[in-house]
Amino acid sequence: ESVISAPASYWVDAGRGLFHDERSLIEDEDDPSQHMSLFQLWVGVKEEDRQKAPRVQIDEQLPMLECRDSRNEANVIGKGVYYVGEPTSIETPHPITIAIISLNAGEAAYRFPVDPAHAGFVVHMRGTGVCYGGTSPQEENDVLVLHHNSGDSERPFLEVVTTGDSNGVEFLICVGERIEEPWCKKLAASGAIIAKTPAEARSIAANVIEMSKAGKEGGSFAPFGL
Repeated sequence: ESVISAPASYWVDAGRGLFHDERSLIEDEDDPSQHMSLFQLWVGVKEEDRQKAPRVQIDEQLPMLECRDSRNEANVIGKGVYYVGEPTSIETPHPITIAIISLNAGEAAYRFPVDPAHAGFVVHMRGTGVCYGGTSPQEENDVLVLHHNSGDSERPFLEVVTTGDSNGVEFLICVGERIEEPWCKKLAASGAIIAKTPAEARSIAANVIEMSKAGKEGGSFAPFGL
């Protein structure tokens, strides 16, 4: 059992599969100061990593970064937090970076370093601004899917741009190495199964449901992996 205090990163390598129970400890749900933002991201891994033992990692000392204007490096225009990947303590099966970038109000441009061979997505969380050369996501809750650049080293960054009338902007960035392997996800017993094919997922689901029924005591247990 672990108690995690925000801000923090909680990484689960499901491996061959596990049951887990997560709960938010809030004494007074009507008190806004006790509310929190929680982001749950699912990341596909290679088949060899799905055969390993499960592992849980927690980082409560998240690295911060200064966002400096790419047009004038002397100006600090915002801040960022790394949740997964270097320089956090979270070790991932293959290179993955997850961060939240927050820029202040006003006109500015910030370049977040990204391996051009990696892929992923960007979520526009709040405010006004654009990312990745002026394309979407321009509205809150919009998602931009990033395709790898086939090793094109001319653009090893994501650029976030705000205008003079911007009230600030915040983006969640998730990028990583492409695993180039097929996989599928099937929901079962309040959780999910990850397998190579739909047939394999359906076969595993029956066993997982029985395991969930046998182990469900005092909480909502969710199976992952195999």
